Amino acid sequence: MIGYSQLLGNGFSEFDSVAEKITSAFNETAKSFDKAIDKLANLPMNIIKYEDGSEVIEVAAVGLTKDNIKLTIKPDNGSSYLYIKIVTPEKTEEEKAAEPKKEYLCRKIKTLSGELPRIWLAPTLDLKATTRTLENGLLTIRIPAKEEVAPVELTID
Repeated sequence: MIGYSQLLGNGFSEFDSVAEKITSAFNETAKSFDKAIDKLANLPMNIIKYEDGSEVIEVAAVGLTKDNIKLTIKPDNGSSYLYIKIVTPEKTEEEKAAEPKKEYLCRKIKTLSGELPRIWLAPTLDLKATTRTLENGLLTIRIPAKEEVAPVELTID
């Protein structure tokens, strides 16, 4: 990278340091963004929007029970997000020792763990009417659309 001091003379060497810091910060932000996109892209899920405005979120949750999944809807900067956290209890030493030793010859089933990427929820959804089910390894979250509010005509007194 050609620095400001090379282009404009020695009086601009301070700008080189500032430019390097900005470039470094930008690169770190880009890496974090790429990691988040990659994590979301690899999450085994579907988000379906229906004609009536309702949405269904389906997440493959193979081997999990409802006790392993914590769902939270939190507001953040005027938007609402769904957070999915996978909680797996620690096994005792006895439980670990009792498990048969295994080696995967092929491992294609994704095991979910920890905090999954948050999912943005449209403001047109009725978050209080959400239903959740976990059947046959599929977590299904149904969020209906809000009832449309009829316009109210106001008169001036």
